Amino acid sequence: MSQFLYPAEYSDEDKAIYDDLYSRGKNLIGSKINTQDEFLLDLSAKITINNLRGYSNNLTPDEITNIKEKYKDNLCGEHDTNPDLFKDGKVYLEDGSYFENPFNKTEEECYKERMIDPNSNNLEDPNISIDTI
Repeated sequence: MSQFLYPAEYSDEDKAIYDDLYSRGKNLIGSKINTQDEFLLDLSAKITINNLRGYSNNLTPDEITNIKEKYKDNLCGEHDTNPDLFKDGKVYLEDGSYFENPFNKTEEECYKERMIDPNSNNLEDPNISIDTI
């Protein structure tokens, strides 16, 4: 059985079809399907069941082809990063905002920022945000 959840509207027959399709794909992992592509088995099984049942995937065939091409393009392993994104120890975002580059901090600085006084009550406060720790 897969590690993915069934959609709520699936009948027992849909679940059986899903498990069958997923297990057939799982048998191909390592020979015809890369391990990192396993999530595609889940998507493929769900799309197949949706097509069998007449449910809309809300994607046109051109959109599906475009998604496949983008996925394959991203598998190449090389990604260009605009050098203008990192200047003067800051990371600049597309909207013009920026923040300090976290890679410029030393290990000690990162540790001190996140260190919590064991005598403080922060560890027991259920309302404390994870962002403040």
